[in-house]
Amino acid sequence: MTLRIQTCFLYIICSKGEEWHKMRSPMSKFMMVPRKVAEYHEDFNNITQDLIKNIEMKKDPQSALLSDVPSLLFNWSFECECSKISNQFP
Repeated sequence: MTLRIQTCFLYIICSKGEEWHKMRSPMSKFMMVPRKVAEYHEDFNNITQDLIKNIEMKKDPQSALLSDVPSLLFNWSFECECSKISNQFP
């Protein structure tokens, strides 16, 4: 993966709205190729399992509500992207 693509990934996970959409759209073609997805799906599954555990730990036992959903999802997304980038280097 080139430095340019790595920079785009980091920019995507740190941007919002129109800016995010402008950067994310071209990357979808690269990221959603089945053979590329196969390279990192195990890491994504592990990170998703951690998200599920965090949700179970953080939900209110009385109401089963979560107060910090955006933060949990941001962390999940960030970890997935970092995992994908880090797998490109030995």
